[in-house]
This record gives sequence, structure tokens and C-alpha cells, in this order.
Amino acid sequence: MPMVVYTEEELIDAQNRAAADAVTDVAAQRDKAMRENTMIRNRVNNLREAMQECVDLLLERTQGSAARSPGHNARLRLEQALAANSG
Repeated sequence: MPMVVYTEEELIDAQNRAAADAVTDVAAQRDKAMRENTMIRNRVNNLREAMQECVDLLLERTQGSAARSPGHNARLRLEQALAANSG
């Protein structure tokens, strides 16, 4: 096979393309991590809100189903929050 000789300009262009590709890859990874972080933050906030609702139900600051006890209403709310956040 014959030896390929590149000019300095071709080498610089190749390096620039490689650098641009690397920057694009890093930006894509950053964007993916930010989306995942936002999803996790939303799930944590939803669970936190559910826990606060349960505290309010147990302290009878709010009322769930009048036919159920505060503990039962709190348990239902926790089960609902856990089901929504599983998977």
C-alpha cells in the first residue's frame, strides 16, 4: 500500500473536525444528564408533595374521604404517589 501524506492544512482540518465532534458529543451527554436530572427532581418533588399531603391528612388539617380515617386516606395517597413514581 502506498503511504498517504497529508498536508498541514488537511491535518488541522481533521483535528478541528475531531474537536467539533467531541464538543458535540459532550453537549449531547450534558443535555441528556440535564433531562434526567429534571425528571428525577420532578419525581422527588411529587413524592415530597405527597408526603406533605399525608402529614396534613394525619393531622386532620385537610380531609380526604369522609368515610375513611385520616390514616387510611394518607395510606391511599402514599400508594398513589408510589405507583406514579415506580418505573
